[in-house]
Amino acid sequence: MNYRLIGFTSPAIPKAVKYTVEIARGNHANEDTFKKYVIQTQASKNNKIIAEVPEFGAAYTWRFLSVDA
Repeated sequence: MNYRLIGFTSPAIPKAVKYTVEIARGNHANEDTFKKYVIQTQASKNNKIIAEVPEFGAAYTWRFLSVDA
C-alpha cells in the first residue's frame, strides 16, 4: 500500500492565529520557481497539518507561513 499523506509541523509561533502550508511539485531552492509549481495550499489554526499529495514517490517542496494576531 502506498500512502500519499504527509504530516507537516512548524515551530509554534506565539500569537499566530493561522498557519498555511504550500506544497510545490519538484525540488525548488528558489522562491520564484517554487511559486510557479505550487499545487496545494492548506490552512489550519495550529502548527500541524496533514495533507494528501497527488503521487507516491514524487518529489515535493513545501513551506509554512503564519499569520500573527
